[in-house]
Amino acid sequence: MKKVLKIILYILFFSFSFILFLPKENLYFLFEKALKKEEIIISQELIDDKLLYLKISNGNIIYKRKPYAKFESVSISTKFFFSHAKITNIFFLNKNSSKYENLIDILSINYSIINPLNITIKGIGKMGKMTGIINLKEKIITLELEPSRLVKIDFNYLFNNWKLVKGKYYYEYQF
Repeated sequence: MKKVLKIILYILFFSFSFILFLPKENLYFLFEKALKKEEIIISQELIDDKLLYLKISNGNIIYKRKPYAKFESVSISTKFFFSHAKITNIFFLNKNSSKYENLIDILSINYSIINPLNITIKGIGKMGKMTGIINLKEKIITLELEPSRLVKIDFNYLFNNWKLVKGKYYYEYQF
C-alpha cells in the first residue's frame, strides 16, 4: 500500500513540476509560427509568462497583410486535467467605417482529459452567441453562430466561408 501511495505522489509531483516549468512562451511562439503559414500574424502583443499561466495582451491580428482584428487579452492556464484559454474583447475592423468594433466579449476554449478528442469553444458578445468543437481525431473545426443584426449588416464580410441555415451561420474547417 505504501508503494502505491509513493507512486501516486511521484506522478502528482512530476505532473505539477511539468506544468509549472513548461516553457509556455516558447509554445506560444510555435503557435505563432503555425499561424504564419496560414498568413495570420499576431503583432505588437505583450507576453507575460507567469508560473501557472500565460497572459498575452493587446495583440493585433493581420490576415493576408491587412489589419483584421485586435484583442485585449488572452489568458492560457493549465491545471492537472484541464486546460483553458480565455480571450477577452476581440475587436474586428468594420470595413464600412474603418474603425474597430468590439464584437466578442469573451471567447473560451477548453480542453479536458475527460473528453480527450474534443476541444470546446464558446463565445458571446455583440456578434451573438457562438459554440464550437475542435475534433482532434477527425481534425475538423465546427462552429455555430447565432448572429446579431449588427454582424449581419456591418460585418457580413466575416462570413464568406460560412453557411447560413435557418438564421444561423455554420463553419467547418478541416486541418
